[in-house]
Amino acid sequence: MVQKRNHRVSASRTRARVAGRNVPVVNLSLGGACLALEDAPADATVELELEHPHLAERVAFRGEVVWARAPQAGVRFVGLEAAQRTLLRRCMLAEYGHAVWASPSAERPVGYVAPIGEQRWGLFDQAVRQVGELRRDGAMLVLSADGQSPLTVPGAPEAAARCFGLPRHPRLHPPLDLTPPAPAEPAPAGLPSLAGSAVLDGARVVGYVARTGESWSFFDPAREPLGFMTLSGEGEWRVVVLGDNDDGSLDLRRASSYPEALAAAYGLAEPPGLRSTVFQPARLLDD
Repeated sequence: MVQKRNHRVSASRTRARVAGRNVPVVNLSLGGACLALEDAPADATVELELEHPHLAERVAFRGEVVWARAPQAGVRFVGLEAAQRTLLRRCMLAEYGHAVWASPSAERPVGYVAPIGEQRWGLFDQAVRQVGELRRDGAMLVLSADGQSPLTVPGAPEAAARCFGLPRHPRLHPPLDLTPPAPAEPAPAGLPSLAGSAVLDGARVVGYVARTGESWSFFDPAREPLGFMTLSGEGEWRVVVLGDNDDGSLDLRRASSYPEALAAAYGLAEPPGLRSTVFQPARLLDD
């Protein structure tokens, strides 16, 4: 995998072991890292180990604190060797890629799918070797893999199964939906087109959602309005479902995140999937 030295990715699961403490990594590059260190003096030298739950090994690094502004500090890696660079690339790939899990019981992914260009995705094994490339060609996805002729595939799981020699389609986490945006549907006269998302429960479209002014309106599969969602200044989502109670009154639900708000809006046990689309509502909430 080709990565520039200053290419930096946000980190959420990589951890650094510094002076006996587990320290979250804020972001990571091949040259250094931003660590959640509150008490690191500038110009200090630190010894640290990096680890990620997808990876079996820890690797030790030596770094110099180049800046310190509590609660964070920037560390530049010194004297990197091949094993250290490989672990850095693996950690970065695990952070911004889509992990390929061969089975629900697997301890670690077999590889990753990551964006490598405009409408292009690379498939990488755990040794950070690119074993395939997926590209969009119109409405089709074309897979080029080691030793194989290019072929069309319906999606990323099928491409990963071929590249990694899996007997069945793997699970990708986070999910990667490469379905092209759906064409705009015929609109009733006078109603605008909305750029939003189809809401998916598995492969089933359960509705649509789009930003409308200061709120998000959600609709059923026939594009009839179901309600709206708003985000408070305290970060709480408020979901208003129209006529959901027996007396036809509004039903107010609360959630802590946008995915949870959508699950509450459609009465789902798990957050739904989303697919970008343009759609026309049958009517709007204020009609």
